[in-house]
Formats: sequence, structure tokens, C-alpha cells
Amino acid sequence: MIKIETNIFEENKWKDFDIDNMAKIAVDLVEKSHEFNSDKEISIVFTNNHKVHELNRDYRGKDKSTNILTFAFNDDGSDNYILGELFLAFDVIDVEANEQGKTFYNHCMHILIHGVLHLIGYDHIEDDEAEDMESLEIELLSKINIENPYKLL
Repeated sequence: MIKIETNIFEENKWKDFDIDNMAKIAVDLVEKSHEFNSDKEISIVFTNNHKVHELNRDYRGKDKSTNILTFAFNDDGSDNYILGELFLAFDVIDVEANEQGKTFYNHCMHILIHGVLHLIGYDHIEDDEAEDMESLEIELLSKINIENPYKLL
């Protein structure tokens, strides 16, 4: 079972949400769908646009904020016990949810699942990879009664 560490960093708006439960739901859905068994840890940092912008600029060379940043640590057989880190930007997720006519919770759950899938190796660079990842996200979200996030776009 993947261990989850959650933190709120410089963004009090997250305190209105049960981030521990949200993280557990997202990780459990991905684990069960893949029978992914790992004793590794995921660190999920619920933060603000400024922090995500800074990380995106410094580590990805993109001078802007985004809804989530995923830093996957390669499983190279070492004793590294961390699978990866996720950083979520509250205001980006909030703005996107409003623009797309979704609740904040539903959009955030989609973004969390998306990030966890990245940590276990999914990507969406190629069209076929994107289709596979989106299909799985739709399937997993349906298990928690969240409708297809792509049909609302």
C-alpha cells in the first residue's frame, strides 16, 4: 500500500477541504485499478499559485503556474522510498473548475488522480497515451460518482 503524506504550504484555502481523505481516495482508486502494490510514499503538497509557478519555472523551465506539478522519482532499484511528489495550486484549480462548470472538489479529485497516474508511469505526450490516460481517469472518477471531466470542456 502506498503511504501518503499531505501538507498544506502557504495556502489557507485548502483548510476548508479534507485533503487527507481526498488524497487517500485518489491513491486508493489508482492502486486498486492497477493492483499496484508498493510500500513507497507519495508526498502531496497542497499549495498556492506562487509556489507552483516557482517550481514550474525552476524545474521545468515554464514561467507560469499550472494546476498540478508531478515529480516522479525513478524506481531504479535503490532504497529510495518515495514514489514522487505532487504540488497542487489552489487558485488555478478553482479558476479552472469555475470556467468548466465543475465543483472545486470534483475538479480537484480529477487533478489528483491525474497526478497519481503520472507517478506510476502514465503520460499524455502522444495522442494514444493521452487517450489511454483520459479513459482511465474517466473510469476511476465514475467510481466516486464524478462524471466525465472531458465532456464538460
